[in-house]
Formats: sequence, structure tokens, C-alpha cells
Amino acid sequence: PQALHAVTHEQPRRLGVLDRNLRGDVETIVAKAIDKHPHHRYSSALELADDLRRFLSDEPIVARPPSTFYQLSKFARRNRVLVAGVAAVFMAITVGFAVSTWLYIEAERAWEGERQERVRAQEAERVAVDEAAAVEEVSEFLVGLFRSAETNDDWGRNVTARELLDAGRVSIAGAFEDRARVRSRLHQAMGRAYASLGDFKQGELLHDEALVAARQLHGEADHIDTARCIYRIAVLRQEEARLAESEHSALQALAMAERLEPTSEAEQEARRRLFVSLHYHLAAARLDQERYDEAETSITRARDFSVEADDDRAQFLVIDAGVAWGRGEYERCQELHEEVLLRNRSNPVSYTH
Repeated sequence: PQALHAVTHEQPRRLGVLDRNLRGDVETIVAKAIDKHPHHRYSSALELADDLRRFLSDEPIVARPPSTFYQLSKFARRNRVLVAGVAAVFMAITVGFAVSTWLYIEAERAWEGERQERVRAQEAERVAVDEAAAVEEVSEFLVGLFRSAETNDDWGRNVTARELLDAGRVSIAGAFEDRARVRSRLHQAMGRAYASLGDFKQGELLHDEALVAARQLHGEADHIDTARCIYRIAVLRQEEARLAESEHSALQALAMAERLEPTSEAEQEARRRLFVSLHYHLAAARLDQERYDEAETSITRARDFSVEADDDRAQFLVIDAGVAWGRGEYERCQELHEEVLLRNRSNPVSYTH
């Protein structure tokens, strides 16, 4: 009775549990043949035989639901050579497409790189032409200023450099409004001239105007011209002993220079030289404030950006000597000054920044 109950009511263990090799269609066919419910079993021995034949021929069996994946797997087993050939062709097409796509993308990148390079070259050429025109116009203005002193009888006497500059400053007020590059260069030239006469305040005012023109030309974006203007303002403020303001301006210019991304060797060299000037200026400003450690750090940074071809490297020794003096290292200070004198005799330089 117990065996009969098991046969009639309990599900038999599937063949795949007993032997993994029997999993799949064989397991499914046997399970259908011995199903407890008559309407789930094969309707006849012939139907069972047909399903076994299908299994042996790698065709889909009736006992398994006809899913797309199942039917495709059976088709692949029956037609291994055909499927392998199709797979190889598909793989070749896929690889070919991938390679073609990669080559296309690389070609696009190369073309885009060349296009950008052409644009940069055209822009550099345009800037060079504009810069040359600006320099020529500034030169003509300054030459005309001196000629006016020679030919204008109203002067009636020998004209001083200061008087000439004052006359030029009046004449450029409101001029060149539509040519920001010329206005910036001219105000910088006039500002340096005033500074050379010791009028640092007027020099700063003219450089302020140059900075306005530079920002009009380049916008609010970082630019080497803008950074140079700010640096020169910092120098003039130091000459007026406005040390905190000078350092603030120098740090502002330094931050801008650090954000620049040069696209040519000329731009890289201009940025390098600006770094040298800014770090030297900060070293001098901090030395004036007796901040010796910071001055030493700044002059070290100036050396990092300096190259042998620079003609102002001896100035670094002046800062070193000042730091040594401030620390009470008097022998070291004397040695450094002697080295400066030796270098200056062999290659005289101007100790201005």
C-alpha cells in the first residue's frame, strides 16, 4: 500500500538530480511520460517515440515549451557548420564595423586637431599683426610728441621730459577709444616713462587706464597682457611703499598667470618670464616687510622659473643677501654682495624690477 501510494501520489525525482548528464530534453521527456496526470502525459506510445526521434535529431521536442531561445539552440545544434559560418561572418562584420568606427573617430579627431591648430595659427597671426600695428602707432605718437616740442614755437624754450609727458598725457585722454590694444600699449609706455622720472603715482594711474583697456580688449578672461598690467601696478605701489596693496596686486597677477594655458612656445616663454618677475617682486616686497622666510621661498620660486639666458639672475643674490642680513648672517651677506659685484663687473645688469 505504501509503494502504491508513492507511485500514485508522490512526484518522482527528476533524472537530472540523479545524473547531471540527463538534464534537459531527456529529463523532460521522461517526466512527461510518467506524469501523475494522464492529460499531461503523452497520448500514445507513438507520440513518445516521435519526441525521442526529435531529441536524437536535435529538433525541438513537444514536451518542452517552444521558446525562441530553445528553438534557436536546437537549430544551431542541427546546423553547426552553417551557424559557425554565419557567426564567423557576423563576427567579421562586427570587428570590421568596430575598426571602421575607430578609424573614423581617429580621423575626426585628427581633422579637428588640425582645424584647431589652423585656427590657433590664424589667431596668432592676427594678434601679431594687430600688435605690430599697435606698436607702430604708439611709436608714431611718441615721436610726434617730441617733434611737436621741436617745431612748436609756443614752447619758446628747452622743454623738459616731464613737460613733454604731461602734454602727451593730456592729448591721449579720450583718444583711441575704438582701439583698445593701442590705448593699452600707449598708457603703459607713458606710465613707465613717468615712473622713470620718479612720479610713481602718475605712472600707476596710467597703468590703471592700461588695465581697463586690456580688459576691454580681452574681456574678463585671463590673459597675459592683463596679468602684466596688474604686475606693473604692483611694482609701482611698492615704490610708493604701499606694501600690502602691492603684494595683493602681485598675488592677483600670479593667480591669473597660473590659470593661463599657453598654446605656443612664445606664450609659454612670456608666461615663464612673468612668473620670474612676479616671484622676484614678492620676494623683494616680503624682504622690505622683514618676512625673511617668505622672501626666501619666493626667491626660490623665481629661481625655479629662471633659465641661464636670463640677464637678471644676479638680482636673486641681492635678495639672498638681504635675507642673510635680516637673520644676522653678516658674513654670508658679505659673501653674497661680493658675488653680486663680480657678476656685475662681468655682465652689468640693472637692479630694477
